[in-house]
Amino acid sequence: MRFEYGDETDRRLVQSLQHEYMRCRDAFGEFVLCAPSLIDPNGHRTDKYFAYNAYARLIHHLYEFLMGCASRRQGDTRPLRAEQADRLVTDHLQRILTARRRAILAGQAPSWENGLEAYPETAPSDFASSFRRHRNVALAHVAPDRSVLDLSDFYSSSHRYLVMMLEDASFAWGPRGGELPDLGAITAFSIGAPVTPVQG
Repeated sequence: MRFEYGDETDRRLVQSLQHEYMRCRDAFGEFVLCAPSLIDPNGHRTDKYFAYNAYARLIHHLYEFLMGCASRRQGDTRPLRAEQADRLVTDHLQRILTARRRAILAGQAPSWENGLEAYPETAPSDFASSFRRHRNVALAHVAPDRSVLDLSDFYSSSHRYLVMMLEDASFAWGPRGGELPDLGAITAFSIGAPVTPVQG
């Protein structure tokens, strides 16, 4: 469905994007809490299960957030084809990499920034399709591939790019002053008035 900036559809999409961004941050926070258990190769299977689920949620929500942002930029809520989505994700990552490299080269990067070698000149050509595949298999769809999909390998090759995209989004989509935004029916969720127990 086509829409215009500032109309009712756009307003609702913005609320949904705020919610999806917060889900990204929540999943990332849960993963960080679970991550120490992954360092121990003999760690407990239950800990690895919880870490996997948190990371799968991060991948899923970040991918959905990026697709929602693409919808907003294009003023159209219709889903993108896989090749369109891959191109948009690659272009977005490229903009982030280019901006970080330029800041480092110009001496304008913050003191805590990684060195230039942490940011390739070109976004990996297979990142977007791998990101989409891991989103689909690890969380979105139940398929036989899930039990053999190597999320550890994806983490090793791509985690830094997920963190860059999450950090990039925080400037526009993070909560202001710690205040949770009004997300419409999301933050109005209620189970109603308490039920009075039947006396018997």
